Parts: sequence; structure tokens; C-alpha cells
Amino acid sequence: MSTTNATPAATTWAIDTSHSSVGSTVRHLVISKVHGQFTVAGDLTIASTTKPVTLEVESLGGAKDPWGNQRLGYSAKTSIDRREFGLT
Repeated sequence: MSTTNATPAATTWAIDTSHSSVGSTVRHLVISKVHGQFTVAGDLTIASTTKPVTLEVESLGGAKDPWGNQRLGYSAKTSIDRREFGLT
């Protein structure tokens, strides 16, 4: 038997920070869930100025919507210096 592990091509994504995030949940001893935390790095543009930012992302869990689809919730936070974006 032969298997092939294909690696997907690298892709650049435009992140809609209002609706996008990364997270995980791991079942621990089948009785609880441990939520993962991640960092996501990207560029933030405010008032035509773009700076790199890192978001601390936490998975908040999931639930099924009224149509039976799985939905996940996340929280993300970062801090910026408004002066770097010309907002002073």
C-alpha cells in the first residue's frame, strides 16, 4: 500500500478581523474540554497606515446553530500605539 502526503501550497489570506480567528479544543479524559490559545500575526491598516500586529486568540467553544451547523466562538486581543497610526 502506498500513500502520498501532499503539502498544500502556501497562500496569503486577507483576514476579516471581525469574523475570523484560530483556536482549538482538546477533550481531556472525555469529561472536560481544554481551550487552546494561539497568536496570530498579520498587518493592521488604520487611516492608510499599515503596521504589523500580533493577536492573542482564545477559543471560547462551539455550539450548533438552529440549522444544525457547528459554530465556533473566539476572542482576540492586541494593543496598539495610536500615535503610530497618526491618531493623536
